[in-house]
Amino acid sequence: MILLIEDDDATRDVMAAVLRYGGHAVQTAANGREALAMLEGDLPSVIFSDLDMPVMSGWAFRRFQLGSARLRGIPFVIVSAMFTVEEDGRELLAATTLPKPVEAADLLECARRFDQPAPAPP
Repeated sequence: MILLIEDDDATRDVMAAVLRYGGHAVQTAANGREALAMLEGDLPSVIFSDLDMPVMSGWAFRRFQLGSARLRGIPFVIVSAMFTVEEDGRELLAATTLPKPVEAADLLECARRFDQPAPAPP
C-alpha cells in the first residue's frame, strides 16, 4: 500500500488514479497531520509526499517520521515542484525524488521499486 500526501486536490486525485491503474493500493492525505492519523493502523510500503503543504508540511512530517522507530524504515519519496527538490531529498534522507509535474510512467516506475502491485483478478 502507498500513502500519498498531497495538498492539491486535483494533483492528489490524478496521482492516486495513476497508481491505482498500475495495480497499487493507495491511501491519500491532504497534509502531514492527516497522514499521521492514517499511520496508526497498517503501515504503507512507501510514502510519496509533497513538501510545501498547509497544516503540517512534508518537512515536518518527515522529521516526525525519522524520529519514530515504528515509522523511520518506510521509504519516503519527495514529489515536489520546488527547484531544490534534489537538495531537499538529500537533507531529508529521501529514498528518491520526483520533480513535478510527474510523468505517469515515472510515478509508476518509482512505485514499483517500493510497492508490489496487487495481482490482477482472474
